[in-house]
Amino acid sequence: MYLLTDLSAQLNERGIATLLFDFNGHGASEGSFLDMTIPNELEDARRVYAYAEKLPHVESISMAGHSMGAVVVAMLAGELSEDKIKTIVLMSPAPELTEDTANGDLFGVKYDPKNVPQYITLSNGLKVDRAFLTTTPDVKIYEISKLYTGPVLVVHSLDDQLVPYHYGVEFSQIYKNARLETLHGLDHNFTQDTPGVNQKIVDYLVEQLL
Repeated sequence: MYLLTDLSAQLNERGIATLLFDFNGHGASEGSFLDMTIPNELEDARRVYAYAEKLPHVESISMAGHSMGAVVVAMLAGELSEDKIKTIVLMSPAPELTEDTANGDLFGVKYDPKNVPQYITLSNGLKVDRAFLTTTPDVKIYEISKLYTGPVLVVHSLDDQLVPYHYGVEFSQIYKNARLETLHGLDHNFTQDTPGVNQKIVDYLVEQLL
């Protein structure tokens, strides 16, 4: 995703090393997108963290994620605590997934939550499997995420049409040490000003890490 590769490049320019990865079934990673669930993406993230902490010259680890990736970042930080995660950045976090799947309405695609189909097809052509639709309503996103007590930056656009802004506000409010960066006139992926948004994130991380 251009959003995260640009963020990585900007961080590298400021002397902060980065590690990018694709979840299973995404990008260059093995597996099928149909097998994707929040629990197995959380397991992917645990394994990436275990790899990163063993790399030479690592002084601290911080994490950033976008949309559902932000949810995974928040939950992993809640599991690991401030002792292991220096700070986190949540871009357009999507905790609405639990609420939406419980109601049988995922990104505008409606289905019967009491009789979940084998899969649904989203507007972008991607198919989401029954495993995701049936496990997501039970994921304790806020309960686990709020266990993290370190510094948090939440970045969300007031004009996000995919994940409403109020979810970013709610996410920031579960933490004792969170900063909410409200954007205007940008979509869910910040495509109208990706470098500018990432500059704000880089400034925050430099402030926290250097």
